[in-house]
Amino acid sequence: MKRWYEFLFHVRWEVQNKIPATWVDVFLVDQVVPGLAGHLRPNDYWHIHRRWKPDKAGHEFRFACYTDGPTADKIAATIANHPAVAAVRSLLLDWPVPREEGGAELAMGNAHWSAKTKAAYPAFIQSVCEAFRGLLAASKAELPSAPPDYASPAGRAPSLDIVRAYYVALENKVQELWYSDGADAFLHMTHQVFGYGPFRARLTLASIDHVGFLLGQGYALYPDHVVVMDIRTLDLPPVRMSPAGDVAIDPAKGDAPPPRESASN
Repeated sequence: MKRWYEFLFHVRWEVQNKIPATWVDVFLVDQVVPGLAGHLRPNDYWHIHRRWKPDKAGHEFRFACYTDGPTADKIAATIANHPAVAAVRSLLLDWPVPREEGGAELAMGNAHWSAKTKAAYPAFIQSVCEAFRGLLAASKAELPSAPPDYASPAGRAPSLDIVRAYYVALENKVQELWYSDGADAFLHMTHQVFGYGPFRARLTLASIDHVGFLLGQGYALYPDHVVVMDIRTLDLPPVRMSPAGDVAIDPAKGDAPPPRESASN
């Protein structure tokens, strides 16, 4: 019987600069997640979830999958014996990596989402995670050094400082892509599929130490963008995005969207 399983990597905050070690997430996506996802079969699903706040939960990286128990056991064994996980084990607060069992229903998501949205979400978020993996893979070619090699017996096992430097640089490369292309390639193109209708926006704001995320985790702080700092959540009126990709806060109040304008493209 299939159900959701989550594997929680609880990451220490880097003491020397008092910021979350988000490069560890990128390291895990690059080095570990392909092997975990490789255990899954057609009609299984997977995604990652990243979060970091200065609260009790702290910095968490989750690998979630919808599969059967034996496959989840294989994933747990892969995590426990993976040389790349061993390389960052000193940064993990919990060992072995905890495994949590969820519901048997494929539909999942935040409690306030509709049932239809929850049903559609697993395929959507998996595609987003696969795109993120692809951007990481493509961005490696722009770095001056090769990534750590944990796959072969003769592979390189560099110091943690070298691994950190590599994955900080790789994360920065992907953040540059998110800054330059994210609004148009991901947000706008998703919006055009839904017919440019207004939507209610809820922004979870990142800390001043790691501003780089818009609509959840995303937008770098640049002079031409306004980013409100601090760890808190804002509820905004509905947002209207034009076919040209411009975003504006719609002044309409309440749950009913304002009259739609025709889209020419």
